[in-house]
Amino acid sequence: MSCWLLYCMNTIQKKGTASINIEYATDTFKIEQFMTKWIEYDDREFSIREAINKGPNLYDSLLNKYYKRLNVALKGEDKKSLIQAQRVWLTFRASETKLVYIISKTAYSGGGKKEQLIEAYSNLDMLKTRTHSLYKHLVRATQNE
Repeated sequence: MSCWLLYCMNTIQKKGTASINIEYATDTFKIEQFMTKWIEYDDREFSIREAINKGPNLYDSLLNKYYKRLNVALKGEDKKSLIQAQRVWLTFRASETKLVYIISKTAYSGGGKKEQLIEAYSNLDMLKTRTHSLYKHLVRATQNE
């Protein structure tokens, strides 16, 4: 989280991006704090897994928010590139999720609860990374406004 916040604060001076940076930092901070507080409240393995499993839903809604905002910022035919890139990313995410699931099986990694945590975190990490990419694109696309 501190890396995202640092990035936001370093770019806050750019013309037209201050409100986007603050909003993104706030959005991601809320999610990270929610997950952290959940785990601090109950640090049993089950609760950790629950917190990590809730994270993707929260980041998915954030991803959609920044996707829609980027789509509005783009003009005409440029929107098609965003749509195509998102479709390719969704295909990648589905394939990667399937691969992580396969590798988590007993035959490859021994299975078990540890592998369930790794599987859940992998999904969370993919969504966080894509959300951050869309945010960075939005900042760049709106810096001349």
